[in-house]
Amino acid sequence: MENKSEIKNTTKITKNITTENTITKISKTRIILIIGLCALLAPFIYSVYYSMPANDDFAWAISWFSSNRIVESFCRVGWNYMNSFGNSGIFAILIQVLFNPLYLFDNAGHSFGICMMVFFLLIFVTMIWAIRRLLVNLCGVTDDAVADVVTFLITVLLFTSYYYSDVYNWWSGMPGYAGMMLMEIITLGTIARYYREPTKALYVGMIICGMITCTSMMYCVATGLFYVYYVFVVKRKSEQSLKSRVLP
Repeated sequence: MENKSEIKNTTKITKNITTENTITKISKTRIILIIGLCALLAPFIYSVYYSMPANDDFAWAISWFSSNRIVESFCRVGWNYMNSFGNSGIFAILIQVLFNPLYLFDNAGHSFGICMMVFFLLIFVTMIWAIRRLLVNLCGVTDDAVADVVTFLITVLLFTSYYYSDVYNWWSGMPGYAGMMLMEIITLGTIARYYREPTKALYVGMIICGMITCTSMMYCVATGLFYVYYVFVVKRKSEQSLKSRVLP
């Protein structure tokens, strides 16, 4: 009996040591990656602080239809919808008009740059979360260290590309391009998660995210292709029937 209890105690101690080593390894990895993200973030923040409004930013700040900002935003949405083939970034326009720093602070001092810093940080942090969520739900990554490293690499690739560096420092590009690119990643992650954990809440979330994303620029094509591919190709061998895969 004593030998058995000793073996059990030894096994518990070994498991605890292994768990502690794993946690320590993950913690060290995350510290290194956080330092890397801060190094990536620093030049963006510095330059954003000194960013200047673009001509589009002034265009979104003026009153074309009404002096009331809410009425103006919906009139802009209506005009763009009717004159842009129904795909003009409806939700992006609402943000661009309602929260335009030029309208809110009249371009006083560094108000524009400070607002841009706040929005940039919000998108940066949410983007990291969205990328990691997509990896876990789409690729089935279960190792935290692997998920952290791959998320870091994708974030670096994304934020150092020509596309992102060209849109992060002007207001119109922030919600219209960077923000909607973020929504695309969130939408794909929600679709993938729904087919791993099919709940009504995720189904509704998938529809809402999809509506926001698909009314913005060309993301309707990417989202539609991903949905069709994921449901009818990736999940074709799923135990769920075709009806249950398509309907909630």
